[in-house]
Formats: sequence, structure tokens, C-alpha cells
Amino acid sequence: AGRLSDRVGTRWPAAAGLVLSGAAMLVFSTLSTASSGVHVVLGMVLAGTGMATFSSPNSSAILGTLPREKYGIVSAFVNLTRTSANVMGVAFATLIVTLTMASLGHEPILSAIGSGVDDGLNEAFVEGMSRAYAISAAIVALALALTVGRGETRRRVAGPERSAGPATLPSSGND
Repeated sequence: AGRLSDRVGTRWPAAAGLVLSGAAMLVFSTLSTASSGVHVVLGMVLAGTGMATFSSPNSSAILGTLPREKYGIVSAFVNLTRTSANVMGVAFATLIVTLTMASLGHEPILSAIGSGVDDGLNEAFVEGMSRAYAISAAIVALALALTVGRGETRRRVAGPERSAGPATLPSSGND
């Protein structure tokens, strides 16, 4: 994806990655307690491929708007943002699952899932996961719209006229 985005730009490879990730969220949102392992593997393949396809062009689009001397700090900030978003996403999904379980009359104790007692707890958990993935698909759709709607980012290339030193204007010869 990185090499492709270097050739064709960052917008469309990033958008393709988001389409795959959104498809994964939709696949996961249709899981049930009777779903096969193939259903899960399909969702995981789509999710992994989607994030791998999205991540490199997205990072390139961000870094491509800056001079090289800023790459280190911005790269660190991008990684901090990505990690923070992952943590918040897990917390948000857990909130949705536990609220769904509670709304269906089950105590939201996630450690009881899969305990072998069939009192509807597993179905309530899966319903909560389905809702969390459906909301995730909507968030990915929003990210896709923002990605497609943004301008194309071309990496700035440092050349003789773009050095790390102070900016200079070309001489008019009248100095």
C-alpha cells in the first residue's frame, strides 16, 4: 500500500483500506452464536487487510504535508493518536456491549460469557457486539467520506531550493 500510494497518491489506497475495514465491521455485525469459524476468519482477513491498506497511505498523507525536519515529532504524534484511538475504541465497544446486555435484562459481567449456562447471556453479549460493530461501520463510513473528500497529498521533496536552513527568495538580479 505504501508503494502504491507513492505512485498514485494517498487518497485512493487509503479509501480502499477503509472500504475493506468497513466491510469487516459489517461482517462482524452479522455474527451470531451459531456463526461458523469461516465467518470470523473472513471478518478478520478483511479487517487486517483493510487496516494494512489504510495505515501507510494515511500516515504518508499526514507526513507529506510537512517538511522533513518535522517527521519525527509528527510520526510520534500519529502513533500516539492511533494508540489512544484503539484504547478508546475498545472502551467504547465495551460500553455498548455492557449497556446492551443490561438493556436485555442481563448483568453485564463479561467474565460470565461462555460459562456454559444458557440463560440468554451469550445472545445478549453477541447482540451487544453486533451493535458495537454496526456503529464502528458507521464511523468507518464517515472516515471514508472524509478521506475521499480531502485533497490529494503529494509528499514534499527537499531539493536545493528547499533546504533545512532559513527560507530564501530567488534573487531578482537587482540587489
